[in-house]
Amino acid sequence: MQNLVQAWLIRVERLTADIDRKRAHLEEVRSVSLGLQASEQEKERLLDESKRYVNDLSVERAQLSNKVMSARKRRGGINDRIAPEAFSMMDSPAKTTDFHAERMHRAIDREDAQMRAFTVLINEESARAEHAEHNMQQELEQEMAQTKQTEEAGDAMVAAVRCATAETAVQAQECEDLEQRLAQTKEKNEVLEREIACMQMHAVRRAQQKSKAEAETHTEDLVKTQRSRDAASARLNHLRRSNADLERHLKSVDRQILNAQRAVQQLVA
Repeated sequence: MQNLVQAWLIRVERLTADIDRKRAHLEEVRSVSLGLQASEQEKERLLDESKRYVNDLSVERAQLSNKVMSARKRRGGINDRIAPEAFSMMDSPAKTTDFHAERMHRAIDREDAQMRAFTVLINEESARAEHAEHNMQQELEQEMAQTKQTEEAGDAMVAAVRCATAETAVQAQECEDLEQRLAQTKEKNEVLEREIACMQMHAVRRAQQKSKAEAETHTEDLVKTQRSRDAASARLNHLRRSNADLERHLKSVDRQILNAQRAVQQLVA
């Protein structure tokens, strides 16, 4: 019975260890699934940021285009405004003085310098915008490549998670079965322990009863032995008294014999 209980206990320990291992694997699969969800959220965030950046570049380019158009219109208006004044001054000999001519040339030079500076600025801004757009395009291509790799890795992880989920479902069912078997085993162990306790109690009671019977038998034997010893002591005392009587009788006989011998000797003498 003890060997059977030990075997059941070893089996219960093995089942418990197997359940713990499968629970740990289930937790690992859950953590992988959470990591996959986090990577999906990060990918969506990067795509949203890329779209916002592209929209910002589009707005900035539109603003630069509007500035260029405004500058062109302004330059055309200046030419339209300067040309009639120049022709009117040429048509009017009274106004064609050196002062007015110098003033008009300086105004035209200032306007031309401003237009050239503004054109250079617009060209620089356009170049910077094109360069930024080119860099953004490269970054978007890199991000798209990384996103594609991430999607491929995510698909692989999804497939792995699905397989792991299927395995986890099977393992969860197995864990439930093992837990049920463990509960049944525990119940059987409790029944066996109760039976063993009852058997031990019965064995103790039988041993006590046997010991009590043996003690009673031994007590009776001791009483009988004591009685026999008492009887033997009484007989021994009786024999001792008889021996003492015989010794006294023998001494009396010896004295009588001595007295007879003395009487015979006296008669002979």
